Amino acid sequence: MRILSSLAILLLTLVPSALAAGSDIPKGTKIDVRITNLINSDSVTPGDQFEATLNRDVVINGKTIAHEGDSARGRIDMSDPGPSTINGSQSAGMLVIRLTEIETKDATYNFTTNTYTRQGHGRTRTMPRPSIADTIGGMGRPTNPPDIDVGGNIGAGSGPAALIPAGSVVSFRTATASKTVPKNP
Repeated sequence: MRILSSLAILLLTLVPSALAAGSDIPKGTKIDVRITNLINSDSVTPGDQFEATLNRDVVINGKTIAHEGDSARGRIDMSDPGPSTINGSQSAGMLVIRLTEIETKDATYNFTTNTYTRQGHGRTRTMPRPSIADTIGGMGRPTNPPDIDVGGNIGAGSGPAALIPAGSVVSFRTATASKTVPKNP
């Protein structure tokens, strides 16, 4: 009899934690979010947070645990505005973000996801070199003034940043199961 009562007590303590774990977001869950505000590699730094909303319900084992429109947050892992010129070509800006949290009316789910990377479009504009025919016809100069880098870059260091516009839908996949923090009723 003593063994049965000990077993009953053990089951009563394990069942609630098993039920709570059932409402966690498991590793590998796809989560689609809509970015709330523009994320610009020129104006964010690693560690900054960004805001988003769920683009669709998160359903686990047939149970909806987070609804479309619920709040989500993420973190900037890397931000490079890309203003440098490397080997004659301009590097583009880059952003690397990940989702870290979903907040519902019942709980906050903390987790980590894969990263999402967005790269700007580096640009190099080259000036055409004058042809021999242009030089003979008086259209070009046989030599170039020292302050003009013919065939070089124009606007070096002013290439476009990486941008994730407000309203963009981004998909993440959880890399860890969530730690669920229930809200007080």
